Parts: sequence; structure tokens; C-alpha cells
Amino acid sequence: MENNLRFLAICWAAQRAGLYFTCISSRLTAGEVEYIVKDSAAKVLFSTPGIGKVASEAAKLLSGVKCFSVGGAIEGFTLYEDAAAKMSVTRIADESAGSDMLYSFGYDRTAQRRASAAAGSAHRCAEPAAVSGAGSVRLQRRYDLPPHPCVIA
Repeated sequence: MENNLRFLAICWAAQRAGLYFTCISSRLTAGEVEYIVKDSAAKVLFSTPGIGKVASEAAKLLSGVKCFSVGGAIEGFTLYEDAAAKMSVTRIADESAGSDMLYSFGYDRTAQRRASAAAGSAHRCAEPAAVSGAGSVRLQRRYDLPPHPCVIA
């Protein structure tokens, strides 16, 4: 899935629910996507129609993974917007901090997991997560946000 506001919302929702989320480059092949989804034990795959061809090919290689298309239809995927509209807007009662699980590819295109948080870490989310640093500057410029750190509730 390309970088956009829905991408961020999905990542923040996973983080607030105590889940690990894995970002996958939109430039990978279906086989590389399959490897990362399986190796990370992902249960859900989000994609957009812009990279729908690779996502659709990867989905055919995966079993037990729920696939959602964001911002338009992809054959065999559930529309994210329709599914999200059915969800409650009430915060979950047992919020705990999740984290990203990142992968990097070497020159031989072999994926290696770079988990950024200790497995099993589940501390409570007492405060909303703040976006800060270089990422916040890019968000502020792109989406005309105020110049102070953006707080996600």
C-alpha cells in the first residue's frame, strides 16, 4: 500500500490495538510479498488498486489471510471502507502498545526481519501516540498540519 492518510490510520489502529504491523514495499514482487506475509505471520493484507496486480498475485499464494483493498476495488479483496464503516468508533477497552515489524532486503533480495520491539511487549497505552521528528515535518507539509507534533488519539 502506498503512503497516504489511510495507510497511517491503519498503522495507528494496529499500534493502539497492541498488534504488530509490517510495512511492505510497493516495489516488491508477489513472491517477496508472500514471503514477508508468511514469515511475519500476518493475518491481514491491505493494498490499493495502484499495486493491486502484485497484491492479487500474492493473495493467491496465501491462505488464511484476510485481504482488504483501500481506495478502490481489487478482485478477491474486501473493500476496506465498507468494512471500516461497520466498525464501532468507540475505543477498545484493553488498549496496549503494538509496534512495527520491519523487513529489509539485501543485495541478494533476501528478506531479513528487523523487529523493532521485543516480542510479547504489551504495555498499556496511557496517552495518545505523538508523531515527531522528520516524519512529522513531512506529514505537516503534505497535509497542512499545525507546526507542532501531531497527536493521534
